[in-house]
Amino acid sequence: MADELLQETFTKLWQARANYRPTMPFTNYLYSIAANTCRSQHRGQVRKERALRLVSDKDEATEEPLEKLEARGEVERVNEALAHLPEAHREAVILRFSQELDSEALGEALGCNASTARSRVYFAIKKLRSLLGERP
Repeated sequence: MADELLQETFTKLWQARANYRPTMPFTNYLYSIAANTCRSQHRGQVRKERALRLVSDKDEATEEPLEKLEARGEVERVNEALAHLPEAHREAVILRFSQELDSEALGEALGCNASTARSRVYFAIKKLRSLLGERP
């Protein structure tokens, strides 16, 4: 993971090279890019973990959903299933469960009404269960 973050940091540094102002210390510029890259990766990991809870069995409350999926070797399978969702549904389900938004706030974040937001989450969960071979 460290190697990937390092590579991503230098890729972002190269892409943002036009934004660098020689009046500021280069190390500060580099560190800010590195810190933002690490924060983004962490936020993404937290979102994935919360989204994975969607497919966990609710009656198995003693074990964390991510731990259960890892124990069953299903993390990759769930990530693939999330990748197969339409963008609008994936965004809705991730926001709903990672940010714990209610329908009104979710609709506002997605730029739609609460009913549409609920519908997107419903169909995303239904599709995830279908892709993972679980109950509809």
